[in-house]
Amino acid sequence: VVPNIKVDVPIKRFNPGWHQAIEFGHMVITARMVAEAAFMRKGSRGAHYRVDGDPNDDGYYNIVIRRGPKGEMNLRKEDLVITKITPP
Repeated sequence: VVPNIKVDVPIKRFNPGWHQAIEFGHMVITARMVAEAAFMRKGSRGAHYRVDGDPNDDGYYNIVIRRGPKGEMNLRKEDLVITKITPP
């Protein structure tokens, strides 16, 4: 994800900079997943507000994200199964 990130330290254990460099790639992947899932939605949901969103989009669904066989990100919508509380 971030191939050229480096931390020049002699000791890697108990080094916050080293750990942040390792975690940075995971943070980039997570941010991309959140952005891609938000972009798939046509309406606004909580903090995911879309200026161009459909105000009549009342569909309740989950966006499922999986890693494909070559490491690619695959997203799909899945109907939300409501078992206890009916949404407003």
